[in-house]
Amino acid sequence: MKRGILAIGMATLALALATGCGDDSEASITRAEFVEQGNAVCKEVLKAKTILVNQELAQRKKEGKSLELNEKSAVAVLAVALPPLFELPDKLRQLEVPEGEEEKVETIIKSYETGVSEMEEDPGNALQINYPFEEADELAEKYGLNLCQL
Repeated sequence: MKRGILAIGMATLALALATGCGDDSEASITRAEFVEQGNAVCKEVLKAKTILVNQELAQRKKEGKSLELNEKSAVAVLAVALPPLFELPDKLRQLEVPEGEEEKVETIIKSYETGVSEMEEDPGNALQINYPFEEADELAEKYGLNLCQL
């Protein structure tokens, strides 16, 4: 019995070694593929944000509140729209990154994380001249992620 189990184990090990742990001949994702996937993620995030803003504005209208927003009400509407934006860095990080582009992509993601931190501290930062996602948006656009304009 022990020999049978040992033989199966050895055969499994031999098969694993013969096939390897992965196909090293597969090429890394291209920059164009990453940009396409990244833009799709950003489009999804922005769509979710737009839906939440529209729902909030419809609720305000239903409640008879003015749709002309002052700073306080604009911050309230923005606060509702933030959760999808907060997910963007993690969603981008889940994508495969082109070989040799890791540093550039990580810089973009970290810049979005900085914006998220600033918005978490105070959603009113979105109304400031120095918009928290401005740098990240610029970096993303330069890389080709033109749909990542938060």
